Amino acid sequence: MVISEIYRREFTFGFTIFWGTTLMLLFGAIVLVMIGLSKEMGPLELIFTYLQNNIDETVNIYGNMGLDQEKVIQLEYYGKVVANIISKIYPALVIVGTGLVVWVNVVISRPLFRMGNIRYPDFGPMDRWQAPEFMVWGVIAAGFALFFPMASIKLLAINSLIVLSVIYIFHGLSIVLFFFNKYRVPTWARLGSYILIILQQIFLVGLAFAGLFDQWIDFRKIHKKEES
Repeated sequence: MVISEIYRREFTFGFTIFWGTTLMLLFGAIVLVMIGLSKEMGPLELIFTYLQNNIDETVNIYGNMGLDQEKVIQLEYYGKVVANIISKIYPALVIVGTGLVVWVNVVISRPLFRMGNIRYPDFGPMDRWQAPEFMVWGVIAAGFALFFPMASIKLLAINSLIVLSVIYIFHGLSIVLFFFNKYRVPTWARLGSYILIILQQIFLVGLAFAGLFDQWIDFRKIHKKEES
């Protein structure tokens, strides 16, 4: 319903994803607060308790299957480590996950709208999409913030870097899509490339750097065309 209202207002693709994600997160936060109040728990406490219970349940299942006690102790240790890591980057994971859900809805709605002869917003060519230039300052600020001794600032910096990195990965994907279209790469080769990118995380890192440095290198030479 939110996305349909955003479509009606004819926002850009970036603003469509941004506002869809923001409002979905706001709605989720309200629901969590209401559930937490009914259990006399805060929303973060509710999430971390749920996470820890799932890890403990998994360890108990393996213990009941006859696993060695030493292995069970190792599982408990690694479970606590994983829970500790996730608790620190959970805000970024929620934002990224929600953004991906909104992005999938926007992408899938395009062919569905065409099948139903429904007007779809004109977002322009997706192979020319780019992250806003001011986001570079967010990356720089978050990078410097990692050197601050305060734990709260470090956590904010880490979560910010994760979210910004994902945005630049999509920027890098638009660059890849541009060259696929330019050289008319067949569908089977495109699918193979996308699968390889998903399976090999090093390519995701490369896409993030490509999106970040595209601000200066201009791989697609679209900045020069806009200026002329």
